[in-house]
Amino acid sequence: MQEHVLRLEHLKTGYEKRIISEDVTLAIPPHQVTVLIGSNGCGKSTLLKTMCRLNPALGGEVLLNEKPLSAYPSKKLARIIGMLPQSPEVPEGISVTDLVSRGRFPYRQFLKPLSEEDRRAVSEAIEEMHIEDLADRNVDELSGGQRQRVWIALALAQETDILFLDEPTTYLDVAYQVEILEIVRQICRKKGITVVMVLHDINLSARYADYMVAMKKGSIQAQGTPEQIITEQNLREVFGLSAKVMTDPVFQTPMIIPLGVDIPGSASS
Repeated sequence: MQEHVLRLEHLKTGYEKRIISEDVTLAIPPHQVTVLIGSNGCGKSTLLKTMCRLNPALGGEVLLNEKPLSAYPSKKLARIIGMLPQSPEVPEGISVTDLVSRGRFPYRQFLKPLSEEDRRAVSEAIEEMHIEDLADRNVDELSGGQRQRVWIALALAQETDILFLDEPTTYLDVAYQVEILEIVRQICRKKGITVVMVLHDINLSARYADYMVAMKKGSIQAQGTPEQIITEQNLREVFGLSAKVMTDPVFQTPMIIPLGVDIPGSASS
């Protein structure tokens, strides 16, 4: 995979007149897994969407290889950046293979059939997500965990160097959460791609992230390695959470034990 440098310079995000984030400056480490954490509504998903041009920047810049993201033609950008949003809609009656094939849209000519290269990429993506046995089934017949593997396969078939995943484990049981994150990390290591994810589970974030960004009220509160970010002080400042932080005895990553939350207006707050 080619190394692409993605940077945010004084970025402002939001929707029309509603500002979510202001003055966000961040460099995404290439070939690593970066995880955004923070309370609901702090601006993680909006920032992610702005980084891949699903939402326009309201100010500042997103720079890809020192060139503004807005300067890239759509198809060229789609060969570099892929995005899996929250809860994508499944077209009715579509098979797994057909849905994964849609990841090849940046490479196809209008009304042209899949090329040999397209079929190879689709087949490899299906194998990487271990869904060969689902290839001929309709997506709307699958469980939530199976569907999520299919959507990630679609993103992999796009063969981008940077992959954004917005809450890829939401609504999944713990076994599927671990499976999805294991596969994503393995693919990052194997293919050398850059992955940026929004996750809610702090312990899983610390286990699978190389780099973490903690957000609060639209701003970056802290950024660094999991060991630098998952501290008792940061948890209190970012989440209002009192917690004990220790080292996971198996994975040697930070692990938290929640003790309580600061409730506004309570006697203890």
